[in-house]
Amino acid sequence: MLCDFCERNGLIVTNTWFKKPKRRLYTWKAPGDWSQHQLDYILVKYRFRNSVKNVQTLPGADIDSDHNLLVAKVLTRLKKIIRFQRADIDGIWRSCNLEDKACRILWKRNLVQLNVKVGML
Repeated sequence: MLCDFCERNGLIVTNTWFKKPKRRLYTWKAPGDWSQHQLDYILVKYRFRNSVKNVQTLPGADIDSDHNLLVAKVLTRLKKIIRFQRADIDGIWRSCNLEDKACRILWKRNLVQLNVKVGML
């Protein structure tokens, strides 16, 4: 059932990737019983599978539950998204008096650069 859910949603179970001693694998211990089971899982999108560096349980954590604390170490690298910046034509038009020779040259340069940027798209 969990496998079907993961397959439909593009997820993977990261608990089973790492070889750990038995005391670091079980997530639930029955009260008054010696049986230990792995009931809790950390699911990650398949795309981010290499970001998970370690998954283990911490049996000694004081969390007032019969479950053990499950911890995952994840390394995430975020890339800066560069968006196309639109040229401020109105600002150039207002700030420049086209009768002035220096402003006219500046206006032509900006217009040429704008055409090049638009042509590259």
